[in-house]
Amino acid sequence: MRTRTITRTRMVRHTIDGVTRLVEEPYTTQAPAPPLDWDHALLAAVTVAAATLLLTALVFGAASGGALLSEAVPAPIAYTMASAVDSGWIICIGIEYLDRWHDERAALPRWAGWCFLIVAMAEDALNGWLHGSWPTGLTAAAVSGVAKVVWTVVMRHHAVPLTPRTRAWLAAEKADLGAQAALLAWRRQAERTKAVLAAQRAVYGDVVDVQDDSPSPLVVTREARDAVQAAISHMPGASAAKVAAQLAHAGIEIDERVVQAVVNDTASDDDTQNVHALRPAANTQIAETVRTLLRSGMQDKAELRKAVLLAHPHASPETIRRTINKLTAASTR
Repeated sequence: MRTRTITRTRMVRHTIDGVTRLVEEPYTTQAPAPPLDWDHALLAAVTVAAATLLLTALVFGAASGGALLSEAVPAPIAYTMASAVDSGWIICIGIEYLDRWHDERAALPRWAGWCFLIVAMAEDALNGWLHGSWPTGLTAAAVSGVAKVVWTVVMRHHAVPLTPRTRAWLAAEKADLGAQAALLAWRRQAERTKAVLAAQRAVYGDVVDVQDDSPSPLVVTREARDAVQAAISHMPGASAAKVAAQLAHAGIEIDERVVQAVVNDTASDDDTQNVHALRPAANTQIAETVRTLLRSGMQDKAELRKAVLLAHPHASPETIRRTINKLTAASTR
């Protein structure tokens, strides 16, 4: 078995002037050496060779294209432009490698890389033809083509095919991480905005507080309508503010706008026998008021007691409670 020497540390006691402390002490020992992974070594060597071939193609292509373009523009600009063409398909190779787990995302850089490669190869071949040496031009074009094909083969080895379900799961995981990254970026932007606002307030004072003065939508519930109608039946001609105050005194909190809306609806309704009209006649009994409220849809006993108390302010609370319990029990049979 192959072994290797490794250095480790251990805690030992060390005493100076009668004071003992635990200190680290390095020591060497022999440990089994892992066997050489020839597959990994070969793959690393092939990858390095493919990357070297890419670099060679970039240099050769830039030199060939630069010589072609230098006849029209200054040499520094010509060689920069030529290297941009070869850099294009090499960059696409890198993006294709990063997207090797997603065929859909890798399709665009793969297609763009082949297009840029064709342009670079045509540039190399044209340069050889203009200088009267077809072999040189074709060789330069072949170098770029070979580099592209070799790297494509290497990427196909690195990219393990995934099943459709695995690809869908991986896409969902990346989507979740992307959402978290987007939220983090938004929070950073929000913090920067807060810092800018704080700096502006320190210099210019508080900014104008923009408020929305548009009224909120008015919602009138059945219970609120019944309670308001019971109140206005004993307070004819009273304003909405007085009705709301009377309801608040009875423990029923209703917005004054709701009271005004119910008052307007009641005033415009010519049908005096509407089921929601709760004004009792002089001889109306508590039981009749409770029946009217039950027919209007009010089922909550607490709301019933408050509404009946408004209609019969001098009635005994115990009498009201017994009547409500009796009639609600009868209505549920």
